[in-house]
Amino acid sequence: MRRRTFIWSLPVIGSAGLFSLNGCGGSGEETAVKRTGPSQAGKSFIVNPAPLNPQNVHEVLANTNDGEEVVVIGRVGGRVNPWVKGLAAFNFVDVSKLACNEGCAESCPTPWDFCCVPDLKENRILVQVPDASGDPIAEDAKSMLGLLELDTLVISATVSKDDNGNVILLLSQASIK
Repeated sequence: MRRRTFIWSLPVIGSAGLFSLNGCGGSGEETAVKRTGPSQAGKSFIVNPAPLNPQNVHEVLANTNDGEEVVVIGRVGGRVNPWVKGLAAFNFVDVSKLACNEGCAESCPTPWDFCCVPDLKENRILVQVPDASGDPIAEDAKSMLGLLELDTLVISATVSKDDNGNVILLLSQASIK
């Protein structure tokens, strides 16, 4: 009788363990997302140590001019899907902003979207990895650079600002912190 109880309870205990790993936030025992990359094309953009004296994203948005070389610190995120499909481009958020799982919503399934940040527009910028002609490389930035959502990066980039004030950072180097 005791043996049956143990055999019956093992699947129940095992199932409870599986359900506890599927939550967002919590104890930190979730299955880790595995980093892939950088790809062969991405290796030339990754540097260590990080470039010195980085500015925050909000400073770059407010105080830079088209063609200016900058060093910026930020985190991958700012949208549910921060990646631009098929292009080496991603959204980048000011490091002063807390992801949802660090501030307002521990159970948020996509904490990298920074949905709790009311002034996200002033603290998010698009980063593109250009080829030699200045066009975005036709490879996903996540796999090309070996990035994950919420990674903190220090990047060297050139500011590209259009007549409407839209700003894009053209990445030349990145260091993953």
